[in-house]
Amino acid sequence: MTPIVEFIQLHPVVLKVIAVVLLIHGVSGLVYLIPKVVFSRPLPIRLDYLFYPLMSVWFPVMELMRPPWWRKKWLERSGVAEGSVVLEEGFGFGTSPVIAARMVGPTGRVYALDVSPTSVGALWFRAKLYRLKNLEVILAGAKHTGLPQNSVDVVFIADAFHEFPDKEGTLKELDRVLRENGTLAILEDTRGKAKKAAALAKESGLFSLVEQDGKFRRFQKAAATHLPETSVTEEGWAAKVGRASRSNG
Repeated sequence: MTPIVEFIQLHPVVLKVIAVVLLIHGVSGLVYLIPKVVFSRPLPIRLDYLFYPLMSVWFPVMELMRPPWWRKKWLERSGVAEGSVVLEEGFGFGTSPVIAARMVGPTGRVYALDVSPTSVGALWFRAKLYRLKNLEVILAGAKHTGLPQNSVDVVFIADAFHEFPDKEGTLKELDRVLRENGTLAILEDTRGKAKKAAALAKESGLFSLVEQDGKFRRFQKAAATHLPETSVTEEGWAAKVGRASRSNG
């Protein structure tokens, strides 16, 4: 009999704790896999993504570390203004998209994309609660926005770019959806991650660095690149949204 088995026999409560933890992790994984498998959402498979719902307990802590005035400052530095069309990827609890929606006003629009069903559900509820009709929430991976080409003025990514599994694919997708001279703003939690993000953007040849400040990097979309004919058009997106609205009505 191994020491581990002997220990568990002497302390049966340990086995119960392990069982509860495994059950929670299993439910957390289902929250992620059901939208992907059943509803065919473009979600990447990574072990840590399966446990994202468990991270929701840290949202209040993150809110204290990133107060609204701090978020608004970096959104302004990124070029978010009244009338802008903004895409935020990896929004977590969703405070930044809420602030951005108020900044762009009724003539602007904010698309908030995240890979976590828990985050998407929480922000969807907040948008309904605050009656933010110009905020649309998207459940998808970072390189599958589904947005029309040349439709976004500013892409804002805070504390998330380093987590994207396919960074090159994400940069290509952001280049596709950004308008001419559009802005890509990346704010990381360390200077090292910000430097790596800047290096990848430079290597892609799709973006030019125009500003850097500690953990913050702001890029401008480079000269127009060839876009595949299969890209979503603005008319196609409008028709898609129209069908969804009619079906929901």
